[in-house]
Amino acid sequence: MELEFRVEERAEQPAVSMRTQVPMSELPAFFERAFPAIMGHITAAGQHPAGPPFALYRNQDMDNFDIEAAFPVAEPMAVEGELQAIVVPGGKVCTTILTGPYDGLPQAWEALTNYATSEGLESHTWGYEIYLNDPGSVPPEEIQTQLVLPLV
Repeated sequence: MELEFRVEERAEQPAVSMRTQVPMSELPAFFERAFPAIMGHITAAGQHPAGPPFALYRNQDMDNFDIEAAFPVAEPMAVEGELQAIVVPGGKVCTTILTGPYDGLPQAWEALTNYATSEGLESHTWGYEIYLNDPGSVPPEEIQTQLVLPLV
């Protein structure tokens, strides 16, 4: 796995999300339910996502992830039911892009956090993954996921 790391500034990003706590084994089922529900809400309001979907991991507990599936939006919008209006904070982040199947994500996260530590960068305990393409429309080896580690 060959990864390139970057440190950059990000603007804050409003989004519509669905949040839950699940073990890693239940993440696919959660995403299959959450992303269509969020997209349906955004389009029913006559809007479009402001970028690709992402998952915000509020902890790193593989047995009980505190996670939000989300789509960025141009402006905060009203939500209902299980959906939440959130704002991903802006600031300095360390990023990399994994090209390949999702089962490479744990190693990519480890490499990203090791890089940040080796560079003397202090990170928050949360991070997010931006799903740059649709795994249903590209072969597994072409899936692209951007990992974003917010820095203190």
